[in-house]
Amino acid sequence: MEHKGIDCRYIANKIIIETNKTKDKNSLILTSVRLSKLVLLIDIAYMHKHKKMLIKNAYAWWSKGIALPNIYYSYRGTVGNPLLKEVAVLDNLTQKEYEQKLDVKLRNEINDIVENVLETTRYIDTLDLIDLLMVDIDEDEDTIIYKEEIWDIYKKFDFNKLKELNEKEKQEICGV
Repeated sequence: MEHKGIDCRYIANKIIIETNKTKDKNSLILTSVRLSKLVLLIDIAYMHKHKKMLIKNAYAWWSKGIALPNIYYSYRGTVGNPLLKEVAVLDNLTQKEYEQKLDVKLRNEINDIVENVLETTRYIDTLDLIDLLMVDIDEDEDTIIYKEEIWDIYKKFDFNKLKELNEKEKQEICGV
């Protein structure tokens, strides 16, 4: 499958699978809002490397900032549920079937980015993620945000700041 954008639910499912593997007493609850912010961070990380977006789905402006409506609608009703369940990805393909259609190099790169973003945000509260990714856009709620705008907004996003916050939160939570 040539890379013309990845369905955001594929990335969301990867996050869910990895989060469920590493869940412990310090794990934060994975809600649809947190999931959307994590997918956005993965897309930003990919953009920083390739100058194009990974996710093919449209972003929109919502009260909690830029979000992926497909994530909200696919995973809603699970708020407060510590373990979200993965969903069918696209055209009734399972996660594994969708993954097998991707180029191996892209698959490996996605795995690396997902792992890095999850590690970098492990201890950061969802409200802090919302604040870090919040931008001032003069739009009505549900307005579609075009890919070029996403790049313009986040091209200077500082992942080092994210790492520093994660370390600070880790020290507070774990006493390490």
